[in-house]
Amino acid sequence: MEKKDAKPRLIRWILLLQEFDVEIRDKKGSENMVADHLSRLVGHKKEEKDERAINESFPDEQLFPILTLPWYVDIINFLVADTIQEFWPKKKKQHFLSQVKYYAWEDPDLFKVEVDQVMRRCIPEEKIRSVLYHAHSSPCGGHFSGQKIGH
Repeated sequence: MEKKDAKPRLIRWILLLQEFDVEIRDKKGSENMVADHLSRLVGHKKEEKDERAINESFPDEQLFPILTLPWYVDIINFLVADTIQEFWPKKKKQHFLSQVKYYAWEDPDLFKVEVDQVMRRCIPEEKIRSVLYHAHSSPCGGHFSGQKIGH
């Protein structure tokens, strides 16, 4: 930091932003017209005391839960952690174990080895329409003929 008489408020911001690659340039209010105007708006009060604790909470920060799990979540759990659903009946477990050997986990993607020995990446159901659109209906889609495949 180049400015020797930095205010505690500025130092707090620098501490919060130090993990980012940021260059901070301090200007006097009279030189920085936008900041000077904003500081004079009604309802904006300049704090007399800069001795407050740093507020590290972000009001808009939220956690969004995943409402639906991908169809292949049990396969990934088995390949990564060697776990299987305990409540499954014996037949379902046997069927699952016979099928899971065709899958390979390469973080973060799941692949399935098909009968033709081609590995295909598994995708969630909500991405299927997007993949089909890009393969068939986008400007580069189709089967290299004069007509595109219909929807």
